[in-house]
Amino acid sequence: MPFNSFRNFFELIRWANCAMAGIAALVGTLIAFLALPDSLQVRLVYEPVLVFSVVFLITEGGNAGNYYFDHEIDRLNRPLRPIPSGRVNRKTALYFSMLLFGIGVVLSYWLGPVCLLLAGFNSLMLFLYASTFKRLALAGNVVVGYLTGSTFLFGGALEIFKGTGIQSTRKRFLLASMATLARGTGREHQ
Repeated sequence: MPFNSFRNFFELIRWANCAMAGIAALVGTLIAFLALPDSLQVRLVYEPVLVFSVVFLITEGGNAGNYYFDHEIDRLNRPLRPIPSGRVNRKTALYFSMLLFGIGVVLSYWLGPVCLLLAGFNSLMLFLYASTFKRLALAGNVVVGYLTGSTFLFGGALEIFKGTGIQSTRKRFLLASMATLARGTGREHQ
């Protein structure tokens, strides 16, 4: 793949946004780990890398899908973005989005059933947000709030925590969700 093509796809994913989501999931993993009693603490080996990777990939998929659905708006307001500028084909962006979602969901299998469920559900919510909910003010804000908070839950949902991780990250989930929801609804009324 030529360098310019790679750079165009790299622009589709908004890597900084993906990295922040991955870091939030790692924070959730750390919180869940530290909440375990000493006698139950286990050594995390590959899980943090997988947690970060899954959240990064699924967020990438959401960003690429967002570009796919926003192509008309971007054509008018952001003509230099990859799809309206013609650097990335619109259907290719959709397939790329689906590929990223798929890889993220498959990788989540090795983190346990709750992570797999969250990865699949969040992929669906990101797709529905970009296609539908974004245009529905309150529904869109609720979805974004949930997705933001769920990165903490995902990090705490690892099978090795035996359910205690979700309990220790649920306050962060609620705080992040509510803060994002308040921020989103506050912007609508300005």
